Amino acid sequence: RHISWVRLFSIICGALGLVLVAWTIRKFEVADATKTLMVAVFPATTPAFLFAFTSYNNDSLSNLMGMAMTAFLFRFLSNYEPLRSNGVWLALISFAAKAGFYTKYTVINAAFSLILMVLCLTLLKKITVKKGTHAMLALLIPFGLLFSWLYFHNYLATGNLIPTNFDWARAILPSTTFGRAFMPDLKSVGFLSRPFSGDKLFYPLYHLSSSLFGAVEFDWERSRNLFKWTAWLLFSIRLLIQLLAVGFSWTSRPARWAVSILVIASLFQLIFFFRYPTPLHMSFRYVAWTWILWGILYFNLIRTASLSSRPWIRKSIYGLLCVSVGLQGLFLWAMT
Repeated sequence: RHISWVRLFSIICGALGLVLVAWTIRKFEVADATKTLMVAVFPATTPAFLFAFTSYNNDSLSNLMGMAMTAFLFRFLSNYEPLRSNGVWLALISFAAKAGFYTKYTVINAAFSLILMVLCLTLLKKITVKKGTHAMLALLIPFGLLFSWLYFHNYLATGNLIPTNFDWARAILPSTTFGRAFMPDLKSVGFLSRPFSGDKLFYPLYHLSSSLFGAVEFDWERSRNLFKWTAWLLFSIRLLIQLLAVGFSWTSRPARWAVSILVIASLFQLIFFFRYPTPLHMSFRYVAWTWILWGILYFNLIRTASLSSRPWIRKSIYGLLCVSVGLQGLFLWAMT
């Protein structure tokens, strides 16, 4: 029975994540309900999202805390209200960071991606030094508390900061050269393999594929060819939508911030991957908190399309989004 309760908790985390996406969008832009709903439906019908937020795992809470950190930080950076209001957002950032750190260490990626983005904005004088310092401290103080625990409790007793089983990854792929670490042999990953990677696992393709299909299995025993071509079509459409969303990010400040954080988070994940080169560590689920960033980018894409003076641009983008959601629904039907 407790498994069902934990899965219910994961569902609640997923619902709150979608609320955070909608809330962030409506705080940044004048968004009508239709555009907000379109953005929320996009991840809500993605098999990987449903897997992450309906299964028995700690990724649901850790990713929710990462999304919360991001939402509260964006709200703080764009807030011009009195200091008392800023203090509330800083407290919420710190709370989300601390809760995330004690849930799963992958949240450290989220925290330091946000810290580096804030540092860049401060150095480029896009925000004041005072605001940037406060934001970075809100994320660093919870990490300092965690590090103190890891050092005095773990390191002094065992010689390791974090007791992990990551060394098995090195046993699978002992070579750490760029080619081997960036594109390990497909035969070495077994059930962790994903489609669209060929004989080698290329990080961007593996990353996008795992953000779509996650670790879900599909019941297509009688229609393998249909599954193959439908998966390819969905993958291609989602890739095109993401490229368009990134390409139009220059039209909005929040979208530019989102792209910056996505790049930083991916680089941090690759750094960890070089240390422990197994395809498992390329999976999107470790940075699934970036769904909120993609939500900002998708909304900016829809907004830009709606403002375009060329009807074919608007119709094309709306059409791509609708086809993608429809295909995702087909995969939800086939989930096992």
